[in-house]
Amino acid sequence: MRLGRRARLRTTFARNLDFSIAVNNLYYLATSWTASFEQFFSRRVSGEITYGRGLNHYPQPLPIGPSLRIRDDRLKTYQATLRYRVNPQMAITATASRTSRDSTDDSLDRTRNLYTLASTYNF
Repeated sequence: MRLGRRARLRTTFARNLDFSIAVNNLYYLATSWTASFEQFFSRRVSGEITYGRGLNHYPQPLPIGPSLRIRDDRLKTYQATLRYRVNPQMAITATASRTSRDSTDDSLDRTRNLYTLASTYNF
């Protein structure tokens, strides 16, 4: 959704059935949503910030500590992107992202940072 001439707001929602490598779980149910705000500084340069949440639900009980429990992973993502449009078909992006996983199995809790530099060409 455009917010005037200089900004855009975008949301996504996804619910997927994904294959798993966890013992006794062939799949897990992944539910996620994101909200993004993009500010256009000029015709060619824009910045975007994104916030997202998600839940990965494993349906079969797993050995967590001394007992069998259902595993749920709660995901949280923060992302900032700077985009330069070389022409209408090509863009160069620099992105910094931080993703945190809070699992019911405490040994699987993680926080990861990812930095990317990419180019895209639409034809």
